[in-house]
Amino acid sequence: MEQISRETDVPIYMIDDDGLPGEPGDLGHSCINMQAQNIKILAEPLGGYGSHADHLETRNLPDTEWRHSAKKGTR
Repeated sequence: MEQISRETDVPIYMIDDDGLPGEPGDLGHSCINMQAQNIKILAEPLGGYGSHADHLETRNLPDTEWRHSAKKGTR
């Protein structure tokens, strides 16, 4: 990959695919937050806006909180 990058003068953008952001127990320690971070990394080089991912709900909600919000119709 590095050789192709050098030969084509195209940078390599590394995304995180095996580590959740934050620490276990943090609200942002979630798969969806990891994907949002990857969107931020990849969007701009592809001509998009990574800042759009800032508006995603990425909290890792406990199952009981999710059920409670579903009953209220707030999810």
